[in-house]
Amino acid sequence: MEAEETEEATRARLTKEIRELEKEKLQAVENEDFDQAFQVKQKIDAVQQRLAHVGESEEERVARTKHQIAQLQKLKLAAVEAEDFDEADECKQKIDALKAEL
Repeated sequence: MEAEETEEATRARLTKEIRELEKEKLQAVENEDFDQAFQVKQKIDAVQQRLAHVGESEEERVARTKHQIAQLQKLKLAAVEAEDFDEADECKQKIDALKAEL
């Protein structure tokens, strides 16, 4: 049975992951692959969110995730009403990613 990762080890692993993703994003920008750079930035944002919440209880994590989903659903509806379908799609993708965490 594997031992659970300590908070310190988790923070170090996530920080390293962010540094690696930052390098990947810079490479994409240098290659003028801006779609790839955007996708990597979204990954960075997600890892930074995980890093910010290392150590919280499962109940806290679930409540926070549900709150984020509710906020994004409101933003998605507003984007649809404004016919900003790119924004609505981005919200939908974030909602789907958060639901996968539950």
